[in-house]
Amino acid sequence: MEALTSIKNDKRRLLFSIIILLLSALIAYSLYIRVRALMLGTSLWNDEALLAENIAGRSMGEMLKEPLTNYQTAPALYLVCVKALTLLFGASEAVLRLFSTLCFAALLPVQGLLLRKAFGVRMVYVFFSLAASATFLTYMRYSNELKPYMGDVLFCLLVLLLYWLYADGRLGAGVRGALLFGGACAAASLFSTPAVFFAAAAFLTDFLLGLKNRDKAAALRAVAGGAVVLLVFCLNYLLWLHSFAENPDMVLYWGDADFRIPLIDEHAVGVNVRLFKGLMEPLGGVAALAVVLAAGGVLVALARRSRVTLAACVAGALLLAASSIGKYPMSVRLWLFLYALVFVYAFVFLDALRLKAAAPPGRPALKNALTGAVCLLFGLALLAPNLSFPAYATGEEETLIPGNQANPLIEYVQDNIQDGELLYSYRSANPIVRYKNGYGTGRIGDVGEDNIFWGSGSLYDSALEPYDADMDMLAARGDGAYVLFYHAYEPLSADGRITYVKDGLRARGYLDRVMEVNHTPLYWFSPDLAHLKTAAALDVFDLTATPDAISGTLRVTNTGGTILESDGAGAVLVVLKRAGDPEGRVIAKLSEPLPQGASQDIWIDEQSPGAGEYQIELRSEGRFDFSEIGSAPFTLVTE
Repeated sequence: MEALTSIKNDKRRLLFSIIILLLSALIAYSLYIRVRALMLGTSLWNDEALLAENIAGRSMGEMLKEPLTNYQTAPALYLVCVKALTLLFGASEAVLRLFSTLCFAALLPVQGLLLRKAFGVRMVYVFFSLAASATFLTYMRYSNELKPYMGDVLFCLLVLLLYWLYADGRLGAGVRGALLFGGACAAASLFSTPAVFFAAAAFLTDFLLGLKNRDKAAALRAVAGGAVVLLVFCLNYLLWLHSFAENPDMVLYWGDADFRIPLIDEHAVGVNVRLFKGLMEPLGGVAALAVVLAAGGVLVALARRSRVTLAACVAGALLLAASSIGKYPMSVRLWLFLYALVFVYAFVFLDALRLKAAAPPGRPALKNALTGAVCLLFGLALLAPNLSFPAYATGEEETLIPGNQANPLIEYVQDNIQDGELLYSYRSANPIVRYKNGYGTGRIGDVGEDNIFWGSGSLYDSALEPYDADMDMLAARGDGAYVLFYHAYEPLSADGRITYVKDGLRARGYLDRVMEVNHTPLYWFSPDLAHLKTAAALDVFDLTATPDAISGTLRVTNTGGTILESDGAGAVLVVLKRAGDPEGRVIAKLSEPLPQGASQDIWIDEQSPGAGEYQIELRSEGRFDFSEIGSAPFTLVTE
């Protein structure tokens, strides 16, 4: 009761209490949005599908045998936890992604305790920091993804929190405390690869401080605890990580994401600027503000002799050193912990700025109020760019990775494929088809025999022969095939072979889009007009036909099983033919693609056609007239 009365009588405390309540509601809402996003069950995107094949498609023992398929790797204990969840609850998209969501939920108390205990930040700024992480769009995405990156954030900050507890003597005294801390760090490193850098930094910091202070016992404790981490790391690397880390294809893939040392590489400055800009992109328009505030917080903490901050700085130096030798690329998803540290130190600085302004006696209250208001505005500025996060609850397009939404396409094939027809799963689509259709089966839909043709080709092999063989095989079958591309948004996937296959199939027959979901296309291919799924009906309204003009409204209705295109290969044209003229002339075209079952009205006004008999019909540009596939033209006479 006294505390409530005190808050009521202290306007500043009352304001801060209201802000904390609002921020708490925002954080709780962000967790609700994450649960909603999980339950949507959106398609696993390419990287998730590749990893899912190792988790959902294998037993626990098989999963823990390196190397994993599809050029994948993940911390061993992360895989064990996700696999255990699938054994308990099934291997749905929600269950596969659940561990990442739980890691984010655990991150919030760890981040809050680190701020409150290790840095003494007041609660209002602690909650601002938590809200910044909770609404951060990049964290919203990765906390709903089958990847260990959200766990990296949790375990890196957990190591820093444990280091504070260890340095404060709360994990036990002497060598026993060092071994306990080392064991905890070693366990964290089996959940998160970057956590080992933070663990190494903590013991290296203690060792160097021991040498500086001539404290031989402290240095020896650091050696003892660090030895535990080093031993586990070496075993983990030899038994688990090395096959991926030393894979030539992976080394080549990440080669342009390595930090460069200026004294060694003449192009280092340009490369490093590009890499750091890339790391700042998720912060958007407030990147400069966030970095300046975080840098200020680091300086404030170092001035206060924060060992945790010193260890964080050493961890950054170790990560850059590892990157410079090609062992830890500078990529957003691999450095996801960086943003949590930015949100931590930005509010360390704002809290320190407010305290400094309020500390000297006699300072005018107005100046204190203005300083506090500026700090709160800075906090709000860090939140503002991410307040669109509720879009994740409904799976709006901007929350999805384009070219990777295969679930509706696979379900369509399952419902519509007929006996004698195939599904051609392009190379990159194979993992998601195997996941959604069931591992170990080559049959999709209610048919009598296996009908999935698994695409050839390799991720890092540029040879085109396997794709030519695939296309020749499809062209040899008369019944036709659904063609599923995946990871097919070319600005993202940069897979030029998708275009090569589409062009090759068009050269061998007819390729039509069946449907497309967020740049993820499903096509129908047939070498024979008789097996096309394209069809359209043409209706005419209010037609006036004289030798001087033919005018009226045409209604084109898509009655087939593919999209009627408005541009490019196969665009649907309206053709006017005089009797005896098989070519005719184009008088109109679809203004936009026409999906299955939809109609489009087209106004025509053809001047001076002359007297005679005419036909109006549809044409697939450069391919066929619709009369060739059973759609009757409309006949008229001008007189």
